[in-house]
Amino acid sequence: ALVGKVLTAYLKAAEREWALFDQGLADGDASILARSAHALKSSSFNVGANGLAERCSEIEQFGRDGQMRQLLSRVDGLRAEWGRVEAALKVLLAALHS
Repeated sequence: ALVGKVLTAYLKAAEREWALFDQGLADGDASILARSAHALKSSSFNVGANGLAERCSEIEQFGRDGQMRQLLSRVDGLRAEWGRVEAALKVLLAALHS
C-alpha cells in the first residue's frame, strides 16, 4: 500500500512540475526550467527513475547556467524518458491495485 501511495504522489507532483516546466519553456525562463528540473530530479531518484533523474540534472545545470540552447536540445530526450517512466509506473500501480 505504501509503494502505491508513494508512486501516486510522485506522479501527481510530476504533473505539476511538468506544467511549470512547460510554462518555463513558453516564457523562455531558464530559472523556472532549472527549478522544475531540480524538483523532478529529486523525486525521480526517490522512486528509482535514475535515467530520468540524470536527464533532469543535466537540464537543471544548463538552466542554472542560462544555457538555453543546450537545454532546449535535451527537452525531447527528457520527454521521451518521462514517457517511459510514467508508463512503467502506471503499469506497476495497476498491478498493485489488482
